[in-house]
Amino acid sequence: MLLLSLVFCFITGLSHATRYRHLSMGEYSQLAELIVIGDTYKDKNDQYIKITQVLKGDKSFRHKTISLTNKHLDRPNRITVAGSYRFPPIGEKNVAVLFSEDWQNRRVFDMFVYSYTDKDDIRNLKKMLAIIDVDNESRRLKKLMKFALQEPLSNSAMREQFVTEIAYLEDPKSFPVVLAYFEQVLMQHEKFLQKTSSSEAKSLAEEYLYDLMRAINETADLRAVPFFVSALDSNSEEVRNTAAHALYFTYPGAPGVTEAFIRFKDTQGVHEFAAQYLALRFDYKDSNPLAEHPLYIANKLIEQGKLQAARRIYHQQLVLNEATLSDKLFTAQALLNISNEGDKGYLVQHLLPEIDAMLMTEKNYFPNLDRVIDILTEIPNQARLPAVLRILELKINQNQKAFIKAVFVVATMGDSAIRQAESIILNRLSNIKYKGKIYGCCQDLHLLLALMWLNPDQVAQPHAEIFSDELYNHVRPFSSVSTVDDEAKFLATQFKDINDVNPIVKLWLIQRITFLKDEQALPLLLKLLTADSNHDYQIHKALMAIGGESTQNAMVSLFSDPRKWVRTTAIKVYAKLAGEKILPYLRKMITDENYGDKHEALTYLYYYGTPEDLPYLNINCDFWQTNNDLHDWACRARYGIWDRHDYDLNGPIKKVSGLPIMSRGK
Repeated sequence: MLLLSLVFCFITGLSHATRYRHLSMGEYSQLAELIVIGDTYKDKNDQYIKITQVLKGDKSFRHKTISLTNKHLDRPNRITVAGSYRFPPIGEKNVAVLFSEDWQNRRVFDMFVYSYTDKDDIRNLKKMLAIIDVDNESRRLKKLMKFALQEPLSNSAMREQFVTEIAYLEDPKSFPVVLAYFEQVLMQHEKFLQKTSSSEAKSLAEEYLYDLMRAINETADLRAVPFFVSALDSNSEEVRNTAAHALYFTYPGAPGVTEAFIRFKDTQGVHEFAAQYLALRFDYKDSNPLAEHPLYIANKLIEQGKLQAARRIYHQQLVLNEATLSDKLFTAQALLNISNEGDKGYLVQHLLPEIDAMLMTEKNYFPNLDRVIDILTEIPNQARLPAVLRILELKINQNQKAFIKAVFVVATMGDSAIRQAESIILNRLSNIKYKGKIYGCCQDLHLLLALMWLNPDQVAQPHAEIFSDELYNHVRPFSSVSTVDDEAKFLATQFKDINDVNPIVKLWLIQRITFLKDEQALPLLLKLLTADSNHDYQIHKALMAIGGESTQNAMVSLFSDPRKWVRTTAIKVYAKLAGEKILPYLRKMITDENYGDKHEALTYLYYYGTPEDLPYLNINCDFWQTNNDLHDWACRARYGIWDRHDYDLNGPIKKVSGLPIMSRGK
């Protein structure tokens, strides 16, 4: 079930915070303390709005002219941002401006929630304010539904607001209004597909329908099942696929679902879900594109201990002409997890030329660069040198972690490689315009640190005049790092007080500890983790690299830490190192408010929970009775247990022989 599970994680493993990265008009309106309409203008002293209407907030502002820059504050800012709907445009008439809470005491960048200039948007804003003021949930939805169904079939203001409202519903009696709207939108969509030939219009309509179906699916309310079943008969493959996804992951075993998958098992967009769903419940075999995927098969072989067979599949994937470099890099990392020396030689022969070709283009940024340098780190062969040196030439601000790792790799490749790398670094230092200053992304500090590992003598002379005392003081603790016998122990003693260490120096420290994988550096990593949250992900990777029982014990001791980022990092690391041993801790976290983190606990219950955890998760999957902030996570965890233990809504799945015959769908 691995690949289907990955699809599920990608599509439905979204927190509320992720869903609302872009807010709806209604949400913007609720955030605003004052909403006005007026004319904006400027003079040599300031920028203003002359208010003609007050739609929300203090009515006394009507007919007043107010500053848009809060000049009474220290360091006022003028509005100069172009193309941002958040800031009101200057020199426009009839602009709707939404001022944030306590706006009179904020600087310009925090004064505004949003602004609108389009006449239709302003008309919708007035309607929206009247709608969101309706306290009765069902009445509010019905008003919204009336306006939404009159709008174009896309993410227009009223339609978007309807989707937003679903996440905040409190009364289960309101849900039939949602389903009635869904039914109407489905009907509109089918008629729309017959009338339009515009692929862009179809795409916008399907995008909206996807958002609506996802919001309904996230309630996990069984009353939605017949409507998702109806959507399997859509003329749109995207709609059919979204409905099948919902039925497979959220409603398996619900009345009508099995029958629907039998009926539509040969329908495009439904087939891959139906094949797997039916194979669990009947003696039914059909071609399943997901189950036949080579990487899926390789993963199953690894689980069975058949590593050589898995390696052969990975080797085949690395030479496929149709595979992209991104695909091959993913395959290479999977291969390295089970590799022997022969596998590394295979990567040098078949993958390294493609990496070289990519890096030799004139680009300064490559989206897969971190994956590339991780692979280069694991294949100890001199043939990798051109690629490593090329990474040292790229812009540092876009490739910091890759640059640092490249320095560490080349430092292991012998004197000739080190001299070539040193030449690149010194050439870059000679071209720095802002010598002696920490400037921009601090590339001078990065280059100086690189020299510390490659040739610390070059830092002292003849290039000392390049660096200020301030800059040199940041790297002074590393002055003898290249000569010590026990580097991890040396670093731990050099950085006893971590609070005053420059953030870039911290990043180098963390990357070096990851490279060394030495348990002696564990106390230093823990200091770095508890100092601030700026590098928690990189520290997580370093802790994983060290591993071992000491790291696991240290992580458990942090489950009660008062700082959230410390607790969540500790949970992630322990879960990946200890596996199912984390289960007792997860169960404590979901019941103890002062222990661990509930969201992280639910994340790992997906992987390690058992049917014993289903009663708790079922309660938290009840959209109408639980904290909505936990609802999505609980439903995802529940599916993980169903998936691993062959369960559905009814309990253990009982397999029977013979597939009932039903009429086929499209």
